[in-house]
Amino acid sequence: MLSKLKTKLSYQLSLNIVVTITFMILVMGVSVMFYMNAAIENELSNRIAAENEFAIYMVESFFKNASTKVNQLGLDKDIQLYLKEVKAHDDITTHPLYNEVLDTLKIIQFSDTNVSSSWVANESASFYIDSANIISGEDYIITERPWYRHAIDHKGISYTEPYRDWGTDKMVITAIQALHDEDDRIYGFAGVDFMLEVLPDIMNKIDVGSNGNVFLLDREGAYLYHKDASKILAGRMMDDYPELSPFLSSESKSEKEIRTVNISGRSYFISYHSVGLTNWSIITIIEKNEVLQNLYLFVTYLMSIMIFLTAVLVLLIVRIIQRKMKPISALTAYGLEIAGGNLEETPPYEYASRTDEMGDLARSFVTITEVFKQKNVQLEELVTSQYEEIQQQYHYILEKEKMSSLGSLVAGVSHEINTPLGVGVTASSYLSELIDELEATFKEGKLTKGDLTQSIESLKEASRVVSVNLDHTSELVQQFKSIAINQNDEKLATLYLCSEISSVISSLKSTHRDKHIVIDNTCSDAIVMTSYTGAVIRVFTNLIMNSMLHGFDAGDEGLIRIRAMQDGELVRITYQDNGKGLEEHVLEHIFEPFFTTNRNKGNSGLGMYIAHNLVTQTLSGTISCESEPNEGILFTIVLPMHLKLEDDL
Repeated sequence: MLSKLKTKLSYQLSLNIVVTITFMILVMGVSVMFYMNAAIENELSNRIAAENEFAIYMVESFFKNASTKVNQLGLDKDIQLYLKEVKAHDDITTHPLYNEVLDTLKIIQFSDTNVSSSWVANESASFYIDSANIISGEDYIITERPWYRHAIDHKGISYTEPYRDWGTDKMVITAIQALHDEDDRIYGFAGVDFMLEVLPDIMNKIDVGSNGNVFLLDREGAYLYHKDASKILAGRMMDDYPELSPFLSSESKSEKEIRTVNISGRSYFISYHSVGLTNWSIITIIEKNEVLQNLYLFVTYLMSIMIFLTAVLVLLIVRIIQRKMKPISALTAYGLEIAGGNLEETPPYEYASRTDEMGDLARSFVTITEVFKQKNVQLEELVTSQYEEIQQQYHYILEKEKMSSLGSLVAGVSHEINTPLGVGVTASSYLSELIDELEATFKEGKLTKGDLTQSIESLKEASRVVSVNLDHTSELVQQFKSIAINQNDEKLATLYLCSEISSVISSLKSTHRDKHIVIDNTCSDAIVMTSYTGAVIRVFTNLIMNSMLHGFDAGDEGLIRIRAMQDGELVRITYQDNGKGLEEHVLEHIFEPFFTTNRNKGNSGLGMYIAHNLVTQTLSGTISCESEPNEGILFTIVLPMHLKLEDDL
């Protein structure tokens, strides 16, 4: 790294010169590239426009020819009279003009190889006859034909959407005209079915290169021409090229404009041209790399020459400047060594005798080195003296914190025990007064049976209050004693975790029968630990009792789920219930001593504090808690698989 830094410093001047020259060459190259790219795109745009306009002309000529054929049918006097006079199905072939009409239909069909059929229809008789002398049956209902609504909704000649002919499976379009009488009433229809086999010949005249494509689309974006014939009338461009959706949307289409799009990671030029007499459109896609290949070759050649010349120039300038910059490189290396704390590095005395600026710099480095050495000795002496003082202050603060914690604990113990003792003392005083009153009444001979009964009841109640509060006091004392438990109170033993948890669950089944809680213990029997069995039992007892007391109300149905898995030398345990959960301000204090939300029900607030101390101190693990209101509670406990005595560590 030091060598690279020195090399970079010695190249600064040469790089500035080279960058300037390179920038000028790059600007020239980019300018040429942009100019040529614009010229090529303009030429491509003109060529595509010309080819597309020719294709559009051919398609429009096709449609004009179709219109001419339909006009011939519609203007034929025999056909007009025939359609007006045929009123019933029996008149179709018996009418005097039947043969003339059939001959005219055949003439229209055979006059153009693109015509697959010509036909006329009559609504009053609901019949259809075509150039092949196919006549509709009596069950033929003209108003239900797909072309009927299309014809009456359009004035003049209109065109159906392209479709597959059921007989030949060829793509066909129907040119149709509703025939009106002098009163503008429709008396018949004339139509010509045109095969669209001419479309591939027209579209193939558009040059899209070896990797390009050209599509003819209908108004819905379905393929009317595709180089893959199986996709014609069977696929949509939007479905095959979803990345072209913005371009194909009506508001984004720009007539005859060349745009660049990305398809499957490759760049293409794309253009859109509409076919005037229809709602069709021609989409042309040409691969950009294929069009710009010659430009890329030229630019690559130009860049190669520029890179070669730049490399030669860099080498020449670097060689010259390195010779002039050698003293600076040596002084820089020495300065970095000093900055890294190496004060034993030999100063550059060989440059200190010079009379130029380099000599001044070398002498300054020598002076700085001597000053650093003096300051370093003084600093080491100061650090040594300050360290001892800091150690004393640290031990003082540590003892102060211990005493503060002990004071908080003693205050809590006093507060918790004082309440039941106070009630017990009051009840005891009341008990003493009752006895004195009973004795005085007895000595005066005024004691009646009713007085005696009432006194006995009062004595029982007072005695019960004393007993309950003394029991509560005893229980608190036992809990306070549990806080002081450490790993010296019991011996390390082999612990089958799943079995011990199951024992705790079984022992607590009889508690809180007013709640319907299911405890699911899922852990592997293979988890065998070396730990303190009693501490583990107390942790899970406190967790389960905490859920029973605080997580569920009487009559609730709930679930407690315990999971354990081995992770290397650790055991990860999750304890979760689906109870009421905790507010955030409660969650923050859950492991603090004497914190409880049910103090009015006799809870001391030590259960979670004891569990936390057992996990973190006795069992040398960690415990964390997560909860939200109405979302239950989750404890995560991580314990070592095998504890060791301090003497073994």
